[in-house]
Amino acid sequence: MTNSSSAIPEGPLDVCSSVARLGPPRCTALGCDRVDARGGIARGNRRAHRRRVPRVRRHRRSARFVLAAHRRRGRRAQRVATGARPGAPAAHRNPGPTLVGVLKLRHSCSDGAGRTASRADAMMAGEQHDRHERTTCVVVGGGPAGIVTALLLARAGVEVTVLEKHGDFLRDFRGDTVHPSTLRLLDELGLFPAFDAVAHSRIERVRLPTASGEQVTVADFTRLPLAHPYVAMAPQWDLLSLLAEAGAREPAFRLEMNAEVTGLLRGGRDGTRVTGVRYSTPVGEHELRADVTIAADGRWSVARAAAGLAVREFPMNIDVWWFRIPTARGIGAALLPRSAGGRPFIVIPRNGYAQVAHLIPKGADASLRARGIEALRADLALAVPELADAVGAVSFDDVKMLDVRLSRVRRWYTSGFLCIGDAAHAMSPMGGVGINLAVQDGVATARLLAGPLLSRTLSDRRVAAVERRRRLPTVLTQALQRAMHVPLGRMLRTGSALRAPAPLLALLRIAPALAVVPAAIVGVGVRPERAPAFARRSPPGAGTDGAPRDYPGRDGQTAEE
Repeated sequence: MTNSSSAIPEGPLDVCSSVARLGPPRCTALGCDRVDARGGIARGNRRAHRRRVPRVRRHRRSARFVLAAHRRRGRRAQRVATGARPGAPAAHRNPGPTLVGVLKLRHSCSDGAGRTASRADAMMAGEQHDRHERTTCVVVGGGPAGIVTALLLARAGVEVTVLEKHGDFLRDFRGDTVHPSTLRLLDELGLFPAFDAVAHSRIERVRLPTASGEQVTVADFTRLPLAHPYVAMAPQWDLLSLLAEAGAREPAFRLEMNAEVTGLLRGGRDGTRVTGVRYSTPVGEHELRADVTIAADGRWSVARAAAGLAVREFPMNIDVWWFRIPTARGIGAALLPRSAGGRPFIVIPRNGYAQVAHLIPKGADASLRARGIEALRADLALAVPELADAVGAVSFDDVKMLDVRLSRVRRWYTSGFLCIGDAAHAMSPMGGVGINLAVQDGVATARLLAGPLLSRTLSDRRVAAVERRRRLPTVLTQALQRAMHVPLGRMLRTGSALRAPAPLLALLRIAPALAVVPAAIVGVGVRPERAPAFARRSPPGAGTDGAPRDYPGRDGQTAEE
């Protein structure tokens, strides 16, 4: 034992220090100073105390292996130091405070009991437990929504941990579209120069064929009044790696790869509040407690299922074959929807190859594969003559089938838990807006929750505010996608060719500038989100130190907003 304050071990800021004193100890959580003769909370004041100080559960293993094992030892050491008999009243004890030992532990303020342990015991406990067993916010899933949320929260100073079940970001059906609103966000975060250095192609227009074979521009991104008026086509794993590297530069950010969430932890007065997650890694099972758990683990969300949130499914009439065709021939900077014999193809220009999305009837994967690869090659060459000399490289080994789904959770949150991105709303690939919506969910989440998380005043009402802000854009975007699926289903049933609607053609001939309207709906979105001031940085080499302009207040907003 030691009387020097240097014996106090350092620890995370989300725990409170319990110090053994020779008098009634005061609760040190969040500035609470209530105390009674037993070192606890006066019976009449306990309810008011609980309202004032949020209840923080003790870590299970800390309580079991440290508190229970060393409670008698700490009390015996206190009696030896003071010369007090067991059960002697506090008035008969030496009033001079002596520091017996300090161990930073989570404890419930409602029981009011000070907990003690020696420095050696603290070191033993530290060896048994991972130092990241407690965080302020845990994000399940390292996709666009999860990484953006974590990066922005970390820039606000909120301790955040991202759990990604894979060892890397390389997976099929990662959306490659980075929309103008997301490019603007990267600019505000100081990351656009790094993204611009990543190999990518640009889509500036969307063109549809007419009955005469003429190509008509139905969406013109170059007319958008933005610094980057185009859709960038970049591998999503490059974008996620860039965001993860930016997060790694923030002290409050942590990304755990190969960490698969298997369940949720529950607590609170009634045992229903989500207080963290259980997850597995190659070295074993773990528990991570947090003030809030954010599910961003995709359309098949494990965390959402564990939370018991109901999902509404909308009927879909298509699936997608997804493959690439290596080609050295340039096919321009326009998205090319084409069709042959009622079989639509969407060709996306990329550097050195063309990415192809082939729309097929729902559930027709097996029957179409039975036609053979030559039938697919012939249809592709007929629909896209520019690629006729390259279709021989296509094989069924390279063709992946995407099960198209459109769904939305009926309620995005429960106590201590929130769904965002595909976990809250699975989108159709029509328009490629899924990643755009997921990123905007992440920005809104960080904007609304950063302040309350920093001040430890987060309430369920504040978590619900994220849904209130993002539900309308989601509903409107999904309604538009469902409307787009109607003519596609008709075309697949009847075998008709893909054509621009006649009313739209007539309108665009009169006012070509109206092509900016579809571009704004797809490229910017119904309710675009801007980076909050606390997350903004200047890009390297811009002549500034890259410091944030402001930090969030209690409500998550800043004066600059």
